Amino acid sequence: MADTADSPSERAREVAFFLLQRFNMLTLAAALEPLRAANYLASAPLYRWRHLSPTGGPVSASNGIAVETMPFTDLDRPPGLLVLVASWGADHFHDAEVFAWLRRLERQGVELMALEMAVHILARAGLLAGRKATTHWSWMPGFAEKYPRIEAVEQLYAVDGKVMTCAGGSAALDLMLDAITREHGARLAAEVADQVLCPPARPGDAPQRRTLGTAAEEAHPDVRAAVALMEAHIAEPLTMPEIARDLSLSQRRLERLFHRHMGGIAGALQPASAAAACPGAAKQHGPVDPRRLGRLRLQLDDLFLRRLPCLLRQAAERLPPGLAGRRGGPVVAGILR
Repeated sequence: MADTADSPSERAREVAFFLLQRFNMLTLAAALEPLRAANYLASAPLYRWRHLSPTGGPVSASNGIAVETMPFTDLDRPPGLLVLVASWGADHFHDAEVFAWLRRLERQGVELMALEMAVHILARAGLLAGRKATTHWSWMPGFAEKYPRIEAVEQLYAVDGKVMTCAGGSAALDLMLDAITREHGARLAAEVADQVLCPPARPGDAPQRRTLGTAAEEAHPDVRAAVALMEAHIAEPLTMPEIARDLSLSQRRLERLFHRHMGGIAGALQPASAAAACPGAAKQHGPVDPRRLGRLRLQLDDLFLRRLPCLLRQAAERLPPGLAGRRGGPVVAGILR
């Protein structure tokens, strides 16, 4: 059944989950389970929910599990909260009727929540211009480039008035706990977190990932900022002098910080540019621990491989239409499947 709630009550807030094919099941579960737990803990049901889709019928998640839905046009009244759940392919979704429906709901005061790639749906409907929004980190560069009027931020979730966006995955749980807090108070939200064995909810502006330079708590803030810059420009790497300039630091100061907190590997991060800019750096800092350098290289390789699908998609979008087709040509399409 599309309707799923325990003993629905007229006072329970209605939540509609709008699903697209290949949505992420973890994201849906992380957003829905806090509502179920809240109903379990409260004296009367606080929420009831339905599953919608563009045409109704079963909608399959990326793991193959299908969820039965009803057509969004069959919804008899506006929900209190609409949660859009989408992943692969959502950046190509275009349905004028759905977009008009979303704009109508926004005018009616319905809260809108877009999880992971569903942020593209709100963007295409024209509901994010001038707002702060987020999506999964691997899609963030393409999203920010495609929608320059949106303030794209890489964080767990963003709340801008009645419009909420989320990176997806487990971050959907943090966002829904935040929504429960705003509606029913921190005490119930904490009890819900305990019920689902969730650690303390993370704030919306918490980083999406623990990456090179951030895992060690003692790492200097400037080191973490430098690594963030490297990640943001991995497609077109910055030189060490450029990174230092962007951080308002001297190159010598930045190299010393890397030597102190990362084992003296500033030159390994940008081997060509750093060596040319400061050929005596290795002599100044002394020998590098080969074990730490090896770990760093593995981390950098992993970072590149995790970013590779995003970079390929961005490259495919720039191919001429006749060559690229919808998925960017047979070679790129084969890699992305």
